[in-house]
Amino acid sequence: MDKKAEYMNFPITILQGAFKDIRSTVDNIMDYATYKHSLGLDFGNESQRMKESSDFFNIKFGNIERAMQKAKEIHNSVKKGTPFASVRLKMLWDYYNNPKKEADIAYFCAFCAIKSILGNKEYIKTNKSLVIARMFGLVDVKSGETQEKVFSASAAHRYICSRGGCVGVTQITGAIRSGELMAEKSASGYEIQESDLIKWAVKYADMPEPDNSSAQLMQKYSIRYHIDNVLLELQTNWGLKLYSDHSRGFYLSFTKSLEELAVINIESKSKSKTKLLSQEKAKAKEAALRKLGLRG
Repeated sequence: MDKKAEYMNFPITILQGAFKDIRSTVDNIMDYATYKHSLGLDFGNESQRMKESSDFFNIKFGNIERAMQKAKEIHNSVKKGTPFASVRLKMLWDYYNNPKKEADIAYFCAFCAIKSILGNKEYIKTNKSLVIARMFGLVDVKSGETQEKVFSASAAHRYICSRGGCVGVTQITGAIRSGELMAEKSASGYEIQESDLIKWAVKYADMPEPDNSSAQLMQKYSIRYHIDNVLLELQTNWGLKLYSDHSRGFYLSFTKSLEELAVINIESKSKSKTKLLSQEKAKAKEAALRKLGLRG
């Protein structure tokens, strides 16, 4: 293959954990994109196609079989409808080879988030909540809102042990009876909320404190000051155009000018007002006809 790739496409879900280890995240992106490209090649066995694909991206894997296996796992976990981002290889290599601060990772993740929202469109109207969700590898805003888990005593035992704690079922039921561990009594046994279980297990069952760094960082970038700084950096140094005119959400583009986005915004508002006026006239006509007894 003479032609070399300049971009890599990857599911936005790969960004989960990027703030914790950006190098591993980029590694996963490269593994996935290389494997995905290899699936479209016609000749050779699986390993040979992976090697041809790695040449296309100008990547040398230390262990190509291991990279392929890891990529397969990611590929098989991607659900239908998952949004993808397209990023230059040059940028990926920069984040792979050079140490990055939290702010740098935030800029990268926000850039990928916006690319995934845009897809193949030249511009899009969106909001900060969706940008933030995609920054942390979530498909949409709702996917970040998970319902708290409830455990039985035996399930709580398995949960604690799987996370490095040491406890028996009898110790858990004893703690519930003594009031040390909060739980609700049900027809089938005890129901323990995850937050109560974690709090108790850290204190009494030698379970390590859970890593809530992603949740804390997501909360941080949900604050207007922090996300506005990220969006300002993308507008200043990453080629992003953002236009908002005191309305819900904003328009984003990497190809349209601010003037073009302003025109799109005004035209959209005008169409909305015309549609609203048309609906109001139709309602007024219906009300008049009913008043005159001409409609049932």
